Amino acid sequence: MKRFISTLVAASMLLVLGSTQLTGCQEKQPEEKTFPMGEDGTLQATTENTKMLGRTYTSTFRYKPEGEDVQKIEGVQFFNWTVAGFEVTFEGTGLEAQLVSGTGDTEDNHVFLYVLVDGDDEPAPEKLLELDGEAKWYTLCEGLEAGRHTVKVVRRDEIDTTGKKTSGIAAYRVLGGDKLLEPPAQAERKIEAFGDSITAGMGIKDANGKEAGDGYQTYAAYAARKFGADLNVTAISGNGLISSMFGGPLYNIPERFAWTDEFNGGSNGKVKWDYSKYQPDVVIINLGTNDVAGIGTEEDKEAGRKNFTHQDFVDEYVRWALEIREVYPNCKILGTLGAMAYNRMNLFPDIEEAAKQVNEQLGEEVFYTLWLEEERGKGMIEGGHPSAAAHAIYGEAVVNKITEMTGWTPVE
Repeated sequence: MKRFISTLVAASMLLVLGSTQLTGCQEKQPEEKTFPMGEDGTLQATTENTKMLGRTYTSTFRYKPEGEDVQKIEGVQFFNWTVAGFEVTFEGTGLEAQLVSGTGDTEDNHVFLYVLVDGDDEPAPEKLLELDGEAKWYTLCEGLEAGRHTVKVVRRDEIDTTGKKTSGIAAYRVLGGDKLLEPPAQAERKIEAFGDSITAGMGIKDANGKEAGDGYQTYAAYAARKFGADLNVTAISGNGLISSMFGGPLYNIPERFAWTDEFNGGSNGKVKWDYSKYQPDVVIINLGTNDVAGIGTEEDKEAGRKNFTHQDFVDEYVRWALEIREVYPNCKILGTLGAMAYNRMNLFPDIEEAAKQVNEQLGEEVFYTLWLEEERGKGMIEGGHPSAAAHAIYGEAVVNKITEMTGWTPVE
């Protein structure tokens, strides 16, 4: 009997060991995808080998070199919004990219890109690329130690609603290597920001003291870096929730929400944005600075002095916030104001009222507000658009608020 029991135990152990070994085989991780260079030493950029950043689209790029016929490049990945761009991983000592940009007919139409290598957060001036039109090869990095590297390229400039400042990635060449590796995945944390010139970085000075605008140094980009989050930005200078700085509607930001890029769709025309591509945890809305130009009392509206009332502003804010929650069901919303708001505090109570109504309708606290004017007391901004230093202060306030909203801990 004892011998029979021992035999059963031994057999059982063999079964367990066999099962464990089999399970171990089944859990073996798949090999990483690689993307070899073509016979000509180049590889076309695609959404499979490249992580695209922001609301981007694929289209044909057409340009006409001086004295030549119109040229075209199919399948270019365009990124035209502030801090949009791409991220790619390769094995080698450097990387070159064929980049395209709009007409480039004047310096004002040039596009500037920051290049960040192997997790760098602070772009050095020598890593600022200037795209001056057409399609050209640029060195993103070189002279690195042979091995695996990641390069991130982000657009400094604001979107151009006239279509003259497009930017895109067409192809790659690996230096000291022959392939791309699987691109980085989306970050665990994701933020989407909607705003006007403040969120686009208008007025931030470049290294030469020129007010060039720099979306990478804004409060939203600062907060995203602090949390190690991906960031999508939809921002257009002079515009607002219901009114532009001219007192009437122009490119109201809520109307851009459904689209990838209405201004530069190329051969695609207007392309609907696929919300499933990017589900943010936090949506920041910094609108109202320009709306004040068109908002007054009921008497003002009836007399033709203003186009909108405070109630119109609240109603649209509530409508849009509910739409955002419908397509991003797990997000929390942060409504901010005050970064330029000398006489605009009269709209912040409207944002607070909108937040109250949204939270009541949803039956939970998902809409939070943050007034930034108190940060001005630290002496970092005296007039006009916020400086880079002011944005950092505003960014820290946004980080603290998002921590309160989500429980996130900054990664740095």
